[in-house]
Amino acid sequence: MDDHSGVPGSDLTSRLWWIGLDAWVIQDGNYTDVAVGERRQFALELGYRRAARLVVPPEHERTPRCAHTGRGTSYDVVGEVLRTAPGPGEEAFVLDVGLMASTQWLVLDDLEPPAAGTWLAGTIHLSVDPFFYMDELHALPGMPSLIYTWTVERVQRELTRETWADVDGTRAGEEDASYRLGCRLEAVAPVSTMEASGDRSPYGPLPG
Repeated sequence: MDDHSGVPGSDLTSRLWWIGLDAWVIQDGNYTDVAVGERRQFALELGYRRAARLVVPPEHERTPRCAHTGRGTSYDVVGEVLRTAPGPGEEAFVLDVGLMASTQWLVLDDLEPPAAGTWLAGTIHLSVDPFFYMDELHALPGMPSLIYTWTVERVQRELTRETWADVDGTRAGEEDASYRLGCRLEAVAPVSTMEASGDRSPYGPLPG
């Protein structure tokens, strides 16, 4: 397993990752449109269905895993909670499933947040961090570096809940559009800021 701050291993960089991106994130001025072939930086945000909360797996299953389900940006995962929410104003959890992703809402079936060190299993979806991590969460105590470097190999626009169409890139002007990015993770250690992507608003592709 990769350490929590090191360069991702070949088991993570050899696969294509499908990561969600809604048009509103670009429309808000957080990123420029994303095109096939670009190198980009962004952190991952995780989400899950509230009716299908993550659960604590048995001890023999506590090995990080993140397998695409074949649908959308959905993954079957097993992972460890690296950071929990210690108090009001610091509602940020980090789950390590091989890659690290953050969320501001994470409760178990007892409606209590999991403690750091808790192992969880279930189905999540992965998306581009809209702005939460890069603007605020990165500065919280105990927050790991979560901004990865990616090469965008495919961009798909959602046609229906189950079908996607390849496009050359996102179009911020398309209201309510939903995309997924087919990305290759680069063997570069994650960072805490988006400085390499240029001035703050909006962030664009990496130079060179």
